[in-house]
Amino acid sequence: MKKRQAFEDVKTKEDLIKMFQKNIEYLIEGYINDATATTVIVKSLSMTDEQAKKSLSFLHHVDTKLNFAGQADFNKRHKIPTIVAGMNYIINHEEEVQDLSLDELMVLAKISSIEDEQEYNNLLTIYTKNILSEITSRDNRYGFREFFATIVEKLHGEGKTEQEILKYLQSNNNESLIEEAISYDNELLKSWGLS
Repeated sequence: MKKRQAFEDVKTKEDLIKMFQKNIEYLIEGYINDATATTVIVKSLSMTDEQAKKSLSFLHHVDTKLNFAGQADFNKRHKIPTIVAGMNYIINHEEEVQDLSLDELMVLAKISSIEDEQEYNNLLTIYTKNILSEITSRDNRYGFREFFATIVEKLHGEGKTEQEILKYLQSNNNESLIEEAISYDNELLKSWGLS
C-alpha cells in the first residue's frame, strides 16, 4: 500500500519547528493567512508542554486523515495550512477548543486556514461543538464534511440560530445537503464573476 503520511517522524516540538522550516513554501505560497502562520510559528517556539502534545496529536491526525487521491507531495498543500490553523486554536483559543475531538478541530481548522485572527473568534461562535459534532457524525470522509460546513455557513448567513442549523442538518439527508452546498458554492462563484 502506498505511504500517505508525510510527518511520521515529527515527534517533538523541535521536530515540528523543523517541519515548518522544511516546508516553508506551503506557508508562504499556500492559502494560509500569512499573519496567522507567522504568529503560530513564533508562538510554537514557546508552547507549553500540553500545547505541544495537543499540536503533535493534531498534526498526526491531519496527516493520517486529510488524504485525497491524486494529491502530490503527500497532500501537504492542504495538510500544512490545516495544521497551522489547528495550532492557532490550540495556542490562542485553548479554552474554547479544549472539548473538541481531533476530527471536530480538523473541520474547524480547515475552514479557518485562510482567515485572519479576528475571524477565528467569529468562526468559534458559528461552528460550535454541537454543530461540529453533527458535521463529523454525518460522514467520516473529510471531503463530504466540507459540504456540510458550507451548509452551516449558508444558514448562518441567513440569520439562523445554532438550534435551527442543527435541526436543518438533522432533518435532511446527506445527498440533498451536498447538492445544496454545491448549488450555494456555484451561486457564490457566479456572484463573484468566477463562473
